[in-house]
Amino acid sequence: FSFPGGGGVGGGRKGSGSSSRARVLSDAEKGTLKQLAAMECQDKVESAGLPRSWSPFLSVDDAPDTYEWIKITLLSPLCIVRALSIIGHLMVLWVFAKLKLWGMADAAVRGAQPMPWWRNMLFEFVVKSILSSLLLCCGVFVQFRGLHNLREAKGKEVVGVFNHVSFLDAFVLTRLCTPTGVAKAGIDDFPFIGTVGRAMQVLFVARKGTTEGSSTSRQGGTIQLLKERMKQAAHFPIPLIAPEGVTTNGQSVVKFQTGAFALGVPVLPILLKYPYRHFNPGWTLADTGWLVIRMLCQVYTPVICTVLPLRYPSEAEVAEPAAYARAVQHEISAALGVPALDQDLYDCKAVMQAGFSVDRRGSVVRVGEQEQKRQAWI
Repeated sequence: FSFPGGGGVGGGRKGSGSSSRARVLSDAEKGTLKQLAAMECQDKVESAGLPRSWSPFLSVDDAPDTYEWIKITLLSPLCIVRALSIIGHLMVLWVFAKLKLWGMADAAVRGAQPMPWWRNMLFEFVVKSILSSLLLCCGVFVQFRGLHNLREAKGKEVVGVFNHVSFLDAFVLTRLCTPTGVAKAGIDDFPFIGTVGRAMQVLFVARKGTTEGSSTSRQGGTIQLLKERMKQAAHFPIPLIAPEGVTTNGQSVVKFQTGAFALGVPVLPILLKYPYRHFNPGWTLADTGWLVIRMLCQVYTPVICTVLPLRYPSEAEVAEPAAYARAVQHEISAALGVPALDQDLYDCKAVMQAGFSVDRRGSVVRVGEQEQKRQAWI
């Protein structure tokens, strides 16, 4: 029970981190890890050749050391400035989202028909400018690769898929292409998120037979609504979907859900890497507020966003979306240089409901239901 740097999976992994610090575990943490290893869902980790006590939903190789604590203390004023900067940038984004929606027909607001091209063009320019400034203010430096693949995909019937790692993913991907997506009905009622989502023509989908959501929500299956959207692909932003359905520590790619692949159209794989030495920005099972504070106290956070060529499905993959999803998952994991796991979002839920977490010292612990709710996991 000793976690070397690079995720505790046997050393640093390409693009996932470069920490070389070894951490000796306490007896209490060893006991907690034995309990984690005993869970049935850990069979899938072991089958991939990884220790049963390791989980893609826990980050254990970035425990704050003396250097990190000094940095957090000295840069705490910068953390406050950056937090205020985020609020200011998002308020400006909200204003421009309201302006884009002003005077638009209900069908366009609901995403049932495209908005005028000039509104989309102006809004995309504004959004990219705001996000560039926001990321710079937060010390997030993004290196974009493969942009010619993105240009090739625009206007075609495609769905973008990406490995979901951090709460920064949304900012990075919006800066990349101002995409659209799918969200649960009811989110469109939120004052800020709903307004920006409608301006980006996100599909807010209400379940069949329900009345959830506001007037901008649409009834029907997600797949059917996306198929309708695909018929006018040239007039809408590229839809981006995280097929993992959950965030990880970035040191593996967990099982893809089949929704994005059931359409039978080509997918545009997008890879997100967060090279790090002291802090892993992965949104794992830990105190979310503490993760945000640590991220804002970093001198800088590098990100590598790579757009791969369009991936066209075979006839067999069109007929079997699960095989299509599995093939793309393994291709993305190979490109990232990390393992592909059979664990999925339901295994994350099992680990979460069992109370496993990483505390502020970087130790794996088990917490009760009230603490889980406080950390906003559920």
